[in-house]
Amino acid sequence: MSPVFYKDILITRSNGGFYGARGFVAAYDLNTEQILWRWYSVPPAGGEPNWGLKDAEKGNIKAYNGDWGSSELIGGGTSWGYMAVDDETGLVYTNTGEPASPFDAALRPGPNLFTTSIVALDAKTGQLVWYYQTAPHDINTHDPVWSVILTIVTISGVERKVVISASKSNYVYVMDALTGKPVYDPVKIGPPSINTPNDNAGNSANLTLSQRVLLGKMECPGQLGGPFAHPAFAYNTIFVSTQNECGTVEQIKVPYKGKTLDGFVYRLPATTQQNSSIFAIDASTGKIKWEFFIPNRFQSAALTVSAKSFMR
Repeated sequence: MSPVFYKDILITRSNGGFYGARGFVAAYDLNTEQILWRWYSVPPAGGEPNWGLKDAEKGNIKAYNGDWGSSELIGGGTSWGYMAVDDETGLVYTNTGEPASPFDAALRPGPNLFTTSIVALDAKTGQLVWYYQTAPHDINTHDPVWSVILTIVTISGVERKVVISASKSNYVYVMDALTGKPVYDPVKIGPPSINTPNDNAGNSANLTLSQRVLLGKMECPGQLGGPFAHPAFAYNTIFVSTQNECGTVEQIKVPYKGKTLDGFVYRLPATTQQNSSIFAIDASTGKIKWEFFIPNRFQSAALTVSAKSFMR
């Protein structure tokens, strides 16, 4: 994905953490071409005993001793979507992906900070300013998707700078851009969710689950369900698409670094009904204004809103 720029700083990130890649965001000086900082979203393989303890208070999840455990299979949390940068405050915003999904989640106890999150970093230093984890200890790969939107919304007649993001769990989040506090409760879109225990669960999430709890069950949305495309914003309205795509989990053998491990993979049954909808959400209140049904899947195609309304 393309980088973003803040003054003479280029900010980019790793992409693709399905197996063992360690997610990070990095900044480079455009004049010297030297790296300035690198912020990691997950600990190194083997764990880090105090991971997340000093920064947990900057977000919505309580500190957890021994977060991630000591597995050699730690990975994920890559920022595979588009970032946004605020030239006024010097903050850069990004989504982070799920923990490496083929490996047994029971090997990574805890919320697994800072995966499946919306985060704000200081563009000059790379320090974490705030985070909001949308699914602690994510076992459904329901990370926030594609892009964050930095914009101004009008609430009760007052303009507020916010960050907007949607997750594959069928929730849309509107956060205060400076503090990371939700402007209102996450907005639920799409059909009811099934077998997604930690979606939007906050500090009530079960932090020791394995994907084994999903074996033989249907989960909705599936791994590629829910919003899986760029949302849009205009006229104080959030536009977001969602896929009605349910799936199952199967246990498999995973080849990894010369070994064969027990792991899990998400499947999409051929008989599963698939369709989509586009939702319009009032950014002032979080209320759904309208829904447009699509009889097919709507995947990876960004929504676009025109700058003008044409009336005839």
